[in-house]
Amino acid sequence: MDGKDYNKLLEILIHGNIDFIAIAVSPWHALGIDAFLYELSDRLDRKIKGVIIIEQHSGNYTLNEGNFYSNSFADIEYFSNESQSNNELTLSIAFYKTIKIIRGLFNIIHEKKTKKNKTIYLVTPLWVNISFIRYFCKKDISNRYKPVFILVDEGLGTYLSKKVWKLVDKKQNYSIIKTVKQDLLNKLSIDKRTTSLLRFLKCVELNERFLFKKSIPLKINSNIAENYKKIINLQNDLRMATNDSILIITQPFSEKNMMLQKDEMNIMKSLIDYLNELEYKVFLKPHPAEKINKYDNITCPNLIIIKDDLMAEKIIPNLNPNFVIGYTSTVLINSSLLYGITTISLVDMLLNLSNNELLHVSSLEFKKLMGNSIYFVNCIDEIKKLI
Repeated sequence: MDGKDYNKLLEILIHGNIDFIAIAVSPWHALGIDAFLYELSDRLDRKIKGVIIIEQHSGNYTLNEGNFYSNSFADIEYFSNESQSNNELTLSIAFYKTIKIIRGLFNIIHEKKTKKNKTIYLVTPLWVNISFIRYFCKKDISNRYKPVFILVDEGLGTYLSKKVWKLVDKKQNYSIIKTVKQDLLNKLSIDKRTTSLLRFLKCVELNERFLFKKSIPLKINSNIAENYKKIINLQNDLRMATNDSILIITQPFSEKNMMLQKDEMNIMKSLIDYLNELEYKVFLKPHPAEKINKYDNITCPNLIIIKDDLMAEKIIPNLNPNFVIGYTSTVLINSSLLYGITTISLVDMLLNLSNNELLHVSSLEFKKLMGNSIYFVNCIDEIKKLI
């Protein structure tokens, strides 16, 4: 967020008497934020007021105000936060922002002993975004608000182990030296390490509002799930319902160099050909990070490729498919546990064609988390027993 927007947000905090600040990168984050704001408005029994900061993802997602459905129960001012390049975020700027965070944290700890007139909810996906703390370097703000962090669901990553996240860091070539050179705050401010530190210091309240309980296998948080469903049902006019349909959810494995695209496409073509023989109407929803024309060469009279930005979780209750088929997507978790739809994973077929360490470790954890909630098949022929 540039200096102009930062100062504007400071003015809103000082004079606006707001209830929340939220930050989102993906449509799934937007849904989690909407669900919490719906709950908050219902609990306070009034229309709430606040700010949503939209972080622009590096090309994979297009997030805008249209992804949020809180307007009926919240007055929202939106900010767009463009990612800064390595050249734009100099070490001196990062150091200056870090000093503000330290001052803000000191003010929060100092004011914790006194009564605050108002709680402000700082809503972020999965981990704390400690850069929020810099707003509290102003005494006018730290004296006025008591900050409470609300952590909303990130998707599958919410429930994966430290082992998987270490592999992610390894793939991204994470290091402290690289961090300082490139982007101090982007690497350290939104992080499991800072979340753990704030838990240890007990200087701010942290509440998890995840869709599922962290257990093996996963179990749904019923009250939170109901709020997710209520938000999803706000968009119930897609008119996609049809008899004998199947929804296929794909993922960017070849784009992330986890396997060869030809192997990925062979699996998908075999699946679609088989479903076509059974005369199912097949809806294929690619992941936003996949190449836009990736599946155009798959021809099938009953195949519809959904290329718009509509989130799969909003397609499912409108389409009401007989089955959902995919690999390890968050959508499979939700189709099974949130909507009770028969769900099939082809991830074992992928593992036979790839030696990628991250794919293998994360897929095995996915299988443990799902238990018997999803059917796992080793070949297309095994699907015949389920459909």
